[in-house]
Amino acid sequence: MKSDFTGFSTVREVGYTTDGTRELEALFGESVFDFPKPVKVIKTLCEQVTEDGDIVLDFFAGSGTTGQAVAELNDDCGGVRRFILVQFPELISTGKYPSVSALARERLRRVKTRVSRQHNRLLLLIGDSVLTSSRRLISKRGTPIIN
Repeated sequence: MKSDFTGFSTVREVGYTTDGTRELEALFGESVFDFPKPVKVIKTLCEQVTEDGDIVLDFFAGSGTTGQAVAELNDDCGGVRRFILVQFPELISTGKYPSVSALARERLRRVKTRVSRQHNRLLLLIGDSVLTSSRRLISKRGTPIIN
């Protein structure tokens, strides 16, 4: 963990959920997810606490903000941080994306394409693999199933 940063006492300087909403709308051309985290917040946190080669784990990945933040941070500084995003296939009400995890996958695909075009080079997202559970972990009532 880096120690040359003193951190910050507030995240007000790096963004609000309205910024995250605008970022997603710019990427998708429409509103696709309510209250996403702003990329700048996660990017700033990763910049302060990770080093090149670290793995960032987000167990509540939502729309994939952490993946985008890590990819952009790597692009900014030439780093090779990796990320693992975990998200239940929670259903959402948009017509194009049936679940939050499907939306996150599409977001990362679009970020990869955008960054690659901006720099005329391929952006490698080490995190392109998608793993799914073959058994139900949550009952239809929303309670965890423990075996």
